[in-house]
Amino acid sequence: METEPVVHDGVPIRPETVRLANGSVLTAGAPRDPRRFGEAGSRASDSSGAEPVNRLPVMAITHSHKLVLPADANHHGTLYAGAMLRLVLEAGYATAWKHIGPEANLVLRRVLNMECLRPVPVGIVVEIQGAVLHRTAAYLVCGLVGAPWDDNGPWAEALFGFAQVNPDGKLTHFPERLPAVSTPSGAVWDRLERRMNKFLRLR
Repeated sequence: METEPVVHDGVPIRPETVRLANGSVLTAGAPRDPRRFGEAGSRASDSSGAEPVNRLPVMAITHSHKLVLPADANHHGTLYAGAMLRLVLEAGYATAWKHIGPEANLVLRRVLNMECLRPVPVGIVVEIQGAVLHRTAAYLVCGLVGAPWDDNGPWAEALFGFAQVNPDGKLTHFPERLPAVSTPSGAVWDRLERRMNKFLRLR
């Protein structure tokens, strides 16, 4: 028996299950194999169901990489704050675009938070991990983590909000067929989720 869809902001949200090629069924929120930093699993916000539906699976973390060049550095020889903001913003847009797909027409709506946690020297290839942590009918929030290149922890954390607009620049709904919104497992993602919920309540 098919479960009735949940309606959120006027958009129906159906249970998230996907049948794999080997015949097994992947359910949103099921544990994933541990991979890199922050990817031990995910917690899907959509409800689960037994019937496969014509929906996309939970989206994996988006990875963006950039070599820090002298042109990106400040007078201390480390990544300049303006260059850091550009890199994190581009990674946020890439994360949001990958989540929505080719129909994405996104604009930055709000910088909820950005934390510069430690200097990044020239010559380092930085990695920024991104995941969509919150989504309504026309707005989403991306969590972004500057993954550590050593054992000293992340170098940046951020929360960026993007809105979907039509060709005239007016707010419009996302496409109906989207991946489930999920929070990756790990202390850094838990911290970002708590911070996001705090800022969303302050709006």
